[in-house]
Amino acid sequence: MQTYLLSMLSSLLFFIGLTGLLFKPLKLKYQLLLGGLLFVFAHFAASLLGNYVALLYILCAAVVILLNGRPYLMNIIFSLYGYLLLVLVCYLYTIPLSLLGLSVEEIDAFYPVPFLLFEIITVSFVIFLLRKFLFRSKNLTQLEYPGNLQRSFLIQVMLGTAAILVNIVYGEIAGYPFEVQAISGIFISLYVLSAIALFYASFKLLRKNYELTLKQRDEKALNDYLMRMEGFYDEICSFRHDYINIIASLRCYIDDLDEEDARNRENVIALKKYYRDIAGTSARQLHNDDFTLARLKNMKVPEIKSVLYNKLLLALNKKIHAVLELKEPVTEINMDTVQLARIIGILLDNAIEAAIETEAAVLKAAIINTDEAIIFMVENSTLPITIPVSRLSERGVTTKGGHDGLGLYNVMQITDQLPDVFFKITYEELFCQTLEVKKGG
Repeated sequence: MQTYLLSMLSSLLFFIGLTGLLFKPLKLKYQLLLGGLLFVFAHFAASLLGNYVALLYILCAAVVILLNGRPYLMNIIFSLYGYLLLVLVCYLYTIPLSLLGLSVEEIDAFYPVPFLLFEIITVSFVIFLLRKFLFRSKNLTQLEYPGNLQRSFLIQVMLGTAAILVNIVYGEIAGYPFEVQAISGIFISLYVLSAIALFYASFKLLRKNYELTLKQRDEKALNDYLMRMEGFYDEICSFRHDYINIIASLRCYIDDLDEEDARNRENVIALKKYYRDIAGTSARQLHNDDFTLARLKNMKVPEIKSVLYNKLLLALNKKIHAVLELKEPVTEINMDTVQLARIIGILLDNAIEAAIETEAAVLKAAIINTDEAIIFMVENSTLPITIPVSRLSERGVTTKGGHDGLGLYNVMQITDQLPDVFFKITYEELFCQTLEVKKGG
């Protein structure tokens, strides 16, 4: 009975070590297959092969991983790392016990079950911690690992595994003297820790490159989208002039209609009335030079253009009369674009929330490109403000119910730390927020 128990515990220990750190978990059927094979080898082959059976375990795990499918190379690498971790944990127990006078032979002879249980618990705990540390980011499995890097990791871990297996076999032949165990423990500890550190450093570098690639792809998609939108607005601008001319040319034909001679006098009268209504409304709308979103073509900084587009479109959808003044192209701004985008988002959000509560519902945004600075100005209609305007940038102070009053406070926190950026708020007929970014030398 104890033989079966030892075989079960041994196979469980190696199963945890060889699969606990896998890059991608095995399918259930392959987990059962590997567990069964490990138990068979542990029960029938371990007594004949001794420590050589570890090589059989490793080969068995590699075959099952290949059967499981991609990413088989990374799974094999992590499986070998798991085996090295298992050996390290074994030495962490055997070396202190040897110092206490308890040899490996005595452990195998008198205390195999408690020793295996301690190893299983320790290995499981260490693997749990490593997975939390190495696999805490889902990006780990999303990254594309170059083939040459994977092969380098595989060669490294295979050489390390081979050296450790030789060391273990030599220790068995020599009778596990304390000196051999100590040197092996130190060697394995340094190797495992350095391997983990090397992999983690490589992962950090790959993740940085991955995030940079994603950012570049997003920026390209944003630029393509904005260019298409600008093209649409150019077409609409061209069409509105043609549309006005077409409407005007129809007028002479409608005016020539003789109501008295017409067969259906009521239809002619209705047609004239319909034309006057449509022509008057269209003329007012199409001659209006507040074609707001089309002017964003002069903003050449993609991040800022995106924020302006989204916020102005939001304002227009909320039936706010939004106007943008941007006459001169803006190609660069002497400020971190993330901070600037955050500030502009706050200013426009404030303006939209205040304007929508008023009957006039007006929002005016202007970006003025001077020789010395780029000035962002946001004006909006607002309900009467009953507190001093200077206090609106204080923490927790707000005129809107249900708000935390952190918007303008955060803006001031950012701008106060930047020597070339200035922010102020004023209130007369309209509430005005002004951000001035000085140009670099």
